[in-house]
Amino acid sequence: MKNAVLKTLCVLLLGIMPYFSYAEVPGTITFQGYLLDGDGKPLEGTADLTFSMPGWFEEHFGVYVKQGLFSIVLGNDSSLADIDFSQVHQMQIQVNGNSQSIPISSVPHAFHAKTVEQTTLGSLVCNRETSAAKWDGSQWQCVNWASLKGEKGDKGDQGPAGESTKAGSGDANSLYAEATKREVLNTVSLDMDKIYDLCRDKEGCNVTVGMRDPRSKDAPGEVASTGPHRLFLSQTSNYWRLSTNALGEDGNGTTEHILNAWDCYFTDGEYIGGSNTDNTVQLGLLNWNDTYKDPNMVCILIIED
Repeated sequence: MKNAVLKTLCVLLLGIMPYFSYAEVPGTITFQGYLLDGDGKPLEGTADLTFSMPGWFEEHFGVYVKQGLFSIVLGNDSSLADIDFSQVHQMQIQVNGNSQSIPISSVPHAFHAKTVEQTTLGSLVCNRETSAAKWDGSQWQCVNWASLKGEKGDKGDQGPAGESTKAGSGDANSLYAEATKREVLNTVSLDMDKIYDLCRDKEGCNVTVGMRDPRSKDAPGEVASTGPHRLFLSQTSNYWRLSTNALGEDGNGTTEHILNAWDCYFTDGEYIGGSNTDNTVQLGLLNWNDTYKDPNMVCILIIED
């Protein structure tokens, strides 16, 4: 853990493509990267990271890392509004004393259907299903996703850029995931292979959604939850149904929440900066944090076979 390093050539597409909040000035950037330990193996657990550009600095402690991959939102703790993103900046990333620098830029207000149209990638467009952008030291190029997995030495299915962070831990019969303040208004993608193993059979699975520390000053350590409820995933389609009679279809273009506990949602929608779609088959955990507005509030999800 203490020797964790950020591997330069495996910073994925989302690592350099800003997803700004949909306001008149840049708000936040969703950043993904890949960490190795001192032995060159994908890091598991947590890491402390520091990000900086001229006139801007932000620290993230205890970042969740799964199979080397992490995803965070920059700009929540230190505003990016004063950064001139029409210029190319070198973002310095430091992990336990090890650091690297990557170019980052975007044109503010360059949004169409809430997607970034101009970045330092120029005209480079990669197929998100099969490839990711890779920096070779002098330029960005599209590289087949399978080759990136080979570089990482990971035999598991990481998925394409944009779906690479699959949160969840637990034993063979359960999955546990969290969404902290760093993911507020952005869904934490879940390991769909694990969910299928647990829920895609005739018996289904038990689902519990909760929140921890919604009032951390007045009631530290408080946990509130709902469930468990029985979830059934169709074995022949993307339909799902909960024992509460909530039902929906994942990937049908309409976001439908499976189960929520106050501001914590187990959902089939994909949220970025509070805006949502449901164009992919991907379940996630969302920390909306609108009722209590406690920065320490953590959303939790437990799925058990």
